[in-house]
Amino acid sequence: MENAKKIGLLPHQQRVVEERAELLDKIAKLHAFFKTSTFEDLEQEDQNLLNEQSQIMMNYADVLFQRINRF
Repeated sequence: MENAKKIGLLPHQQRVVEERAELLDKIAKLHAFFKTSTFEDLEQEDQNLLNEQSQIMMNYADVLFQRINRF
């Protein structure tokens, strides 16, 4: 269901589903970046900020998931 359109959703609900799918893709790409030498070469503060960004993105994805479950 993650990547498939949910049948019978209103347009604004479908946008939330699509927004979460796009966000999950961005999170996956960020986590893949964490495993690269480019990430390892960043200053510690930049690594910390990217890790914090990842946590916030995952929290946001969870909120979207909770909203979707209420449709």
